[in-house]
Amino acid sequence: MWKQCVEGLSDPDCATGGAENLTWDVALQRPVTLNAGGGFAGYTDWHLPNLKELLTLVENCRINPAINETIFPNTPSAFVWSASANAYNSGNAWYVDFNYGNSDNGNRANSFGVRLFRSGQ
Repeated sequence: MWKQCVEGLSDPDCATGGAENLTWDVALQRPVTLNAGGGFAGYTDWHLPNLKELLTLVENCRINPAINETIFPNTPSAFVWSASANAYNSGNAWYVDFNYGNSDNGNRANSFGVRLFRSGQ
């Protein structure tokens, strides 16, 4: 189950607020803080998705953004962090570029978007 909006946006159309860009270390703490504060939508098991989970949102037939905007409205065409660190460079972590739907790794000090996920039904 995905949060419909990237962090910083809210309401059914994800049109209120502003998309937050966070460093990777801060992004990892976002769901911890959310869950400790009572969670979201009645759930307290949110987490930053790993790269495999995050790539399931990509719709390769779309660009700018490469995601289903009916389900995930007002998604910025931007980089979104995964929880997956780069195994060969501890200073980097993986992200998905929702401009075109590809993945890459970048410096953990970069500030990118965050979309939270929970594994339960």
